[in-house]
Amino acid sequence: MYWRCIGLKDRKAFTLIEVVLTVAILSMLLLIGTNIFIIGNKAQSFAIDEFDVQTNTRIISEYIMNITKDATKVHTIPKSSFQDADVRDPRTSYIGVSKEGHVVIDEPGEEGLPREIQYIAKKQDGIEYEIIYEESKEIEKLIKFKIIGTKNGRKISEISSSVEVLNALQIEHLGSKEDPAVALGFTTAKMIGQDSYLIAPDAYVVMVLDTSGSMSSNLDGYSTRQEGEQRIEILQEKAEEMIHKLSKFEFDVYLSIVPFSENANPTESGHEFISLQRNKQDALNIISALKANGATNTGDGIRRAYHLLKNKGDTLINNGKVYNDFTMHMMVLVDGETNRASRRIDSTKEQCFLFWCWNIVDKDSYAENDKNITSNVKTGENRVVSVGENDNKYITHLGNRLVQQYTFNDAGESKQVIKSFVIGFSNVGKDHNSLKAIGEALNSRKFTHNNGEPFIIANDPRALEFAFESFTSDIYDDLWMLMRPQLVN
Repeated sequence: MYWRCIGLKDRKAFTLIEVVLTVAILSMLLLIGTNIFIIGNKAQSFAIDEFDVQTNTRIISEYIMNITKDATKVHTIPKSSFQDADVRDPRTSYIGVSKEGHVVIDEPGEEGLPREIQYIAKKQDGIEYEIIYEESKEIEKLIKFKIIGTKNGRKISEISSSVEVLNALQIEHLGSKEDPAVALGFTTAKMIGQDSYLIAPDAYVVMVLDTSGSMSSNLDGYSTRQEGEQRIEILQEKAEEMIHKLSKFEFDVYLSIVPFSENANPTESGHEFISLQRNKQDALNIISALKANGATNTGDGIRRAYHLLKNKGDTLINNGKVYNDFTMHMMVLVDGETNRASRRIDSTKEQCFLFWCWNIVDKDSYAENDKNITSNVKTGENRVVSVGENDNKYITHLGNRLVQQYTFNDAGESKQVIKSFVIGFSNVGKDHNSLKAIGEALNSRKFTHNNGEPFIIANDPRALEFAFESFTSDIYDDLWMLMRPQLVN
């Protein structure tokens, strides 16, 4: 009994202080362990986020490279349109950063259905992507781009690269330093023989070509037998080169050739539009058959060209087209002053001299229809005849009453349907006297290098080649403009 009491007395127990200290130490150890776990977990999570962002920037870069290589038309799209205003063109696909911050491929849906959105990299908390497209100053068909990925404002990944656009004939940069391009607008066509995504506009072109007698002279106005020196021969050579270039457009170009001298009456080949993408040789045959002879009734050539284009335009519109589905161009080439005009015969009045009577040509009754001109003014009703005129009143009448009045409404703006281009083909100063009147009547393109005049002078073969190249570029640029994606106004 004694020893048991002694044993109980000597036995030690935990004091309150010891318990408190033990709990505190264990809590500290647990806290340290938890923090180590949390920090490790956060580090792992950040590493995963960083890896994901780096991976996504590489994937985005690959998408841009693959899409752009095969695109048939390419535009860089500014932030004001793609993000701020959220504008989408119904015929255009896009790759870029959306208004919500997602990296997307945004494409037109099937007819009547919403657009199709493919997410390449979705926006997550704290993670953002930025894409900037830039123009290459060194290489025309090269697009430079930069992709930046950030986490909570810290840059994690950045890729700077460039891609050459192989299949597009032209690239248009719509972004700027003040309004950077954050998306790429593009269209791709499927393999030939399959349905195409590319809905391209068509061009209808009329070449009004002077074939008067002076076209058999050289550019200095002298008769020549030297091969290749006659104006008509130079015209044929350069026109054929232009036709070859037009035939290589990815757009459909329809060409009508209207030669004129005393009149512009149709020849056996007529004035029908020829598809240069399918029947180029037909147009080349007409050019090679041109002959120089007769007076200069420029107005009759313009009259024919206007009615050809207007009738074609009316037909297209009646068949469901809109004016942004096609462009129309009239090129007028003259080598001398106008000296003839087309007028109607007044069938109600007769002029008699001795035993001869004929219908009077009414000086105020200009020919506006597309009837053939006849040289016989003594018989028949409603005839159109060619009479002497060198004041260009007939041309002015045609331009003011017909060409300039053929317009359409484009977003509230009235635009002239037929775009004109006037060429003076001679090295003799007096031969240029009618050019200003023609250019102003047709509201023709003005040339900065020619003091803003509405015509261009081609006084040698190289200058004519330059004029034709400028005309070809105008056609292409107009077609390309119609394919430009819609932007915010």
